[in-house]
Amino acid sequence: MAFTIASAYAKALTFIDVPIEEADAILWATEFVRTKVGSEYFPEDTEEYEDTTSADLPDGFLSVISVTDSKGNAYTRYTIRSGKIAFATAGDYTLTYRAEPVAFTDIDDECALPSLYSEAMAKFIASRQRSQDDSDDPDAQRKMLECDSILSDIFVKHQTQEAPPRIRGWW
Repeated sequence: MAFTIASAYAKALTFIDVPIEEADAILWATEFVRTKVGSEYFPEDTEEYEDTTSADLPDGFLSVISVTDSKGNAYTRYTIRSGKIAFATAGDYTLTYRAEPVAFTDIDDECALPSLYSEAMAKFIASRQRSQDDSDDPDAQRKMLECDSILSDIFVKHQTQEAPPRIRGWW
């Protein structure tokens, strides 16, 4: 289930004792999705190329998932360089790719991530606010570590489909 940037923003305000501008929260929510979340949650899109050997990559292109020829067979004889895709032979091709997530523009924008990510985003926003004036702020560093810990737990849950084990002790 998705959540809004406003809900993560409201939660972030409870974590620190300084105000956070909405515009900053929107910017940092976008940064969180683009830098902290695995690309499996980035949007997938396709682009059709007809009778060509070279073409521009689509706006927002991030990475290739697959390229197929007109018969639906996987095609691997292509190169990507300087914002273009080049095919070894002229033909019709379909590029399936990961697109860069769209930047949030409003506090009420919905984040397509599962709600598990809401608290991690809130900790990230709180950390970025605290580190704005002092990059060595211990509270900012602690919030970022908490964010990373939550993301690590989510990754383990996602990979194993069960709760992550908790190991307590001094190392």
